[in-house]
Amino acid sequence: MVTDCHRDSLGCLIGYGLAAGITALLSQELFRIPLVVSARTFLYAALVVMLSAIASSVSIGLRLQQLDLIAVLQTRE
Repeated sequence: MVTDCHRDSLGCLIGYGLAAGITALLSQELFRIPLVVSARTFLYAALVVMLSAIASSVSIGLRLQQLDLIAVLQTRE
């Protein structure tokens, strides 16, 4: 069973690997793009994911409140 902590760190590792791969592909003889990732970068990424999840759940909750469940349950297929 994968815990939340392991899943989050796995996502950070995958993100870091993608960034390193893109940086390696974009580096040429004329210029090189350095890969600079700090703890603040991971914190910002986690904050964006949490805010997106909150916004999504609020949006879904508002749409569910507007449903007329009795009318939905009475409809025949």
